[in-house]
Amino acid sequence: MNRRRYSSRLNLLTVAGLLFSLTACSYLPSFHKKPDADQKPAAAGQKPSSQGLVFEMHVAPEPLKLAESRQLEVTLNLRNVTRKKAQLKFPTTQVIEILLRDAKTNQIVTQWSSDQSFTADPRLLIINPEEMSQYKENVATRDLKAGTLYLVEAYVVGFQQELRATKAILAQP
Repeated sequence: MNRRRYSSRLNLLTVAGLLFSLTACSYLPSFHKKPDADQKPAAAGQKPSSQGLVFEMHVAPEPLKLAESRQLEVTLNLRNVTRKKAQLKFPTTQVIEILLRDAKTNQIVTQWSSDQSFTADPRLLIINPEEMSQYKENVATRDLKAGTLYLVEAYVVGFQQELRATKAILAQP
């Protein structure tokens, strides 16, 4: 009887160890960190996605002066606001997309991924509870015209409907 109980516990520990090892091997972070204490748990009016994630975008410099800046720095935060780990699967190594659109015509002026290279390797992104994955990318402003209003759109590839952010910027001379 004791031998059977010992064997069951050993099997359970072995299975738990294997699961932990498999989870650790599939963990491909870009940049994970705990949110700063002064950060709000969720942006005002922003509701978490079905995976419990909140997608936030920050753009610099603001205001955008074309004479002083040749690129926009776009920072994207993908925060897990739940107590469960979030897993996102991607068919390629591309996780995000950033577009600059003319606000009047809705035409794409700049697409961030057009000068990036991605491979067809599947990717699994795991974000632990109350942590975030952060992406900082530069988008060229060479095709922008002064005095024109643009929309900076960013989204998580494959989750465009849920994990999307948009911000209007005015290109100044």
